[in-house]
Amino acid sequence: MKKITCILIVLLISHSLAIAEEFSFQGIILGKSIKEQYPNAKIIKKDNGSTAAIVEIPADKSIGFDKYIVATLDGEAHCIYGISTPKSVAEYTLPALTAKFGKPDAKTYPMQNIAGAQFDAYRYAWKLPGDIWIELDVSTKSIDKAQLMVTTKKYRRKKP
Repeated sequence: MKKITCILIVLLISHSLAIAEEFSFQGIILGKSIKEQYPNAKIIKKDNGSTAAIVEIPADKSIGFDKYIVATLDGEAHCIYGISTPKSVAEYTLPALTAKFGKPDAKTYPMQNIAGAQFDAYRYAWKLPGDIWIELDVSTKSIDKAQLMVTTKKYRRKKP
């Protein structure tokens, strides 16, 4: 009986790890080759030698973002980064993420613009199985952008 229990636990853990490795956000699978997923993605090389890809999402699948920058490690997608307007975040992104992943942890933090005006910003965070993090930062006074990051443990542990 112990042997069967051990086998079932190993299979369950293996299955959980496989699911975590197959995490997909907006059709981008983390941990998989970006060139295999999006052969036409524009690859950009950063000054530090790392690479990223610009991936366009079909408009009907958009949750407030039409393009993402996908940071790669060894050619695999490990960070999805998007910039949007706060209006798009309020109308599309936050409700869509909350519906899919549940209520986020929300924190407020102070910000200051270059003119010295101070205001609050919000960070919404979801910690998902497989050590995947989704973070959405939105300021209350900035009208230019909000940002989204979806990251793997491997990406968060990398050394700059």
